[in-house]
Amino acid sequence: NQNKVYIPNMDEEYSTTALAAMLVGNVRGNVMSTIARLEGNNTTAKADNLHFVFAVPPSYPQSTRNELMDAAYGANIINSSVVDSSACLAAVYERKFGDIAAEDEAAEAKEKTILVVEMGHARTSVSVLRMLPSISEATTTTTTTDESKSSNENDGGDKVRVLSTISSPSLGANLIDIALYHHFLSNHPSLSHHTLQSLQSNSRPAQRLLEGCRKLK
Repeated sequence: NQNKVYIPNMDEEYSTTALAAMLVGNVRGNVMSTIARLEGNNTTAKADNLHFVFAVPPSYPQSTRNELMDAAYGANIINSSVVDSSACLAAVYERKFGDIAAEDEAAEAKEKTILVVEMGHARTSVSVLRMLPSISEATTTTTTTDESKSSNENDGGDKVRVLSTISSPSLGANLIDIALYHHFLSNHPSLSHHTLQSLQSNSRPAQRLLEGCRKLK
């Protein structure tokens, strides 16, 4: 069944929604633990009072987004929404750099265009954002590409507009780790032929080498 995932060590089969609910449940627990750590054990924050926002690539179909919402409900997250990752990029940029960009625009009296490259473990997204010189001009139109959908919703808050976004599901930071790993296996003088034969991918030395590649990257 394509919608089921078999877990060998548990000898159980789960739906993708059930697995997502387990993952989202862990996220919910981590969020509540962080709030308790920052505000103390006397905090009045409850999960029911929070709104969880899940950012997904623009190429994700509506059916996948619905499954994520079902998973959130299964993890006792009552208030949640699913948005395009480009919308989050715009919101984060405005929150972190909006005031600085606004001062620059006031001095230069022009819009600014920003390229944001976000590389995750297994996926890379590229978005083109525009800082608007005035709040009244803020509207959003996301350009349709091979892997993104068009949208007329406001993706970037008051001052940031998403001009275009695209993501690759096959390019991620993990590929760089693996490329460095094979580079050192092939070229490092301390790795003799005998060492290479005993260096299995799941061995502790191999994992230390891979971790070193991550740090080097």
